[in-house]
Amino acid sequence: MTVTRNATRIAPREVAGGVPMFRRAFRVGLALALLICAVLYVLWTWHWPLVGDSTLIHYIVFLMDHGMAPYRDVPDMNLPGSFLVEWLAMHTYGGGALAWRLFDLTVLLAMGAGLVVLSLPYDWFAGVFSAVLIMLIHGRDGIYDTGQRDLTMAALVVVGYVFLFRARRKNKAWAAAVFGFCMAAAGTMKPTSLPLMVVLLALLLVAIRKEGRPARRMLGWGMAGMALPLAIVWIFLLREDAVTAFIHNLRTVDPYFASLGRRPLSYLLIHSISPVMALVAVWLVLVAASAVASRPWREWTRPWPVEKWERAALVLGVLAGLAGYIAQGKAYPYQRYCFLVLLLMIVALDLTAALRRSGFRLALAVLGIGYGCLVLGPQSLAKVKQYDWRNQDYTTMMDADLLQLGGSKLSGHIQCMDTTTGCSHAFYNLKLMPETGLLSDFLVFGPAQDAEIREERSAFLPQIEANPPWVMVVATGLFPKGPKDYQKLALWPAFDYFLNQHYRLCMQRTPAKMVDWGGGPPQSPPSYRIYVLDGPAQETARCEKLWAGGE
Repeated sequence: MTVTRNATRIAPREVAGGVPMFRRAFRVGLALALLICAVLYVLWTWHWPLVGDSTLIHYIVFLMDHGMAPYRDVPDMNLPGSFLVEWLAMHTYGGGALAWRLFDLTVLLAMGAGLVVLSLPYDWFAGVFSAVLIMLIHGRDGIYDTGQRDLTMAALVVVGYVFLFRARRKNKAWAAAVFGFCMAAAGTMKPTSLPLMVVLLALLLVAIRKEGRPARRMLGWGMAGMALPLAIVWIFLLREDAVTAFIHNLRTVDPYFASLGRRPLSYLLIHSISPVMALVAVWLVLVAASAVASRPWREWTRPWPVEKWERAALVLGVLAGLAGYIAQGKAYPYQRYCFLVLLLMIVALDLTAALRRSGFRLALAVLGIGYGCLVLGPQSLAKVKQYDWRNQDYTTMMDADLLQLGGSKLSGHIQCMDTTTGCSHAFYNLKLMPETGLLSDFLVFGPAQDAEIREERSAFLPQIEANPPWVMVVATGLFPKGPKDYQKLALWPAFDYFLNQHYRLCMQRTPAKMVDWGGGPPQSPPSYRIYVLDGPAQETARCEKLWAGGE
């Protein structure tokens, strides 16, 4: 699985006692440094709040528990596996921020354990190296990305590889079933892992047949494992009476969302390895120099040894992860996890193998591993430490305002025009049911010529005209990439007119502190407006009280 056969198959004299003491000390010292980074990461992120995409999906799960269904009642771009995993996490750990941290750390632990198991036939240090680095990279990506769907997908893919390799090495058909289950489960959250699942199963069957073993039983178990998550999703959609709505959602909402906020290919490629660019550069030099020196392509005969087959499988995973990241097109940091985790595994295996060599390979290995443990790791940890997790002013202010306006009495009579800024978090905290199932306002604020926009508008506006919410909240900005401030209202004049005719502006609030939660330099805090339906004197009095204490 490394650059050359000599790098993977260590000479007996090297294994028996020829490894110099300083190399052992080097590995142990760096492993200790990684362990310290991992412990500090857990301690420094323990109190991170629940924000971003996770608040929206948490809120949708809350709505599921209260009779509403994704797709049927709540148009959304996420696949069913995202809601099922979130539902399982919330009903296992709890629904609060600390519970979500525990879930996030559990996913990282499962991924790390999988990486260590993958590395054991070669070098345990490679697994520890890649596991801790992907944890720290996840942390430096920021508070917004905790518990992201792609992190769970990456963990499932890694565990899937563990059982794929066991199926090949031990000829265990049940392991192929676990592999299929993990890969298909990842595919129910985002379909980017499904092509890799099919290719890897085919690769396994080809290798087994080349060795003269029957492949039919392995195929049957593998397909059974793949079918189980898909069956669970199908049962979920049937139970929620959302099959037709889900299919319609796949044809409308998902393609429309995929078209928004796309980045150029050059930006995507650079961003895909941006946190590990220096490490990858050292590794590429090692690969190129080793290839020139050893000419490994001369030894690639069939049937492949297990080591070469496993390396080919990992390379396919890296390519599939990169393709999935590019296909999504938005360059969000969490979307590269499936790509980065397998790339780091290959890099770590090659560097640790080169650490047993001499000359330029040893020098490059020391440089790469030393950089990862002593520069990239602490640098990522420093970013984690600086994030201002205590700044939760936006949600705290909105919670307080909505409580003064009626609190639980607003349930079923309140609507927010937002996606991930914070409305869903406030509604979730106060256990408020929305007036309508529209939780993603990018589905109505957009070009009127788009059929998806027209369809959602034609469903939403008559609903609120027939039964106007008592309170309307409008958040700034438009996810994923749209006009700033409240300019999105100008994109839908009919709604803006309805708002001005039937509501009075009660409050506009903007937190004072800059937001430093990762993903770049500190940002200006978002703002929100609260509108109250004209008419009831009680609501008017409360509104005047809020106005007296606002901007």
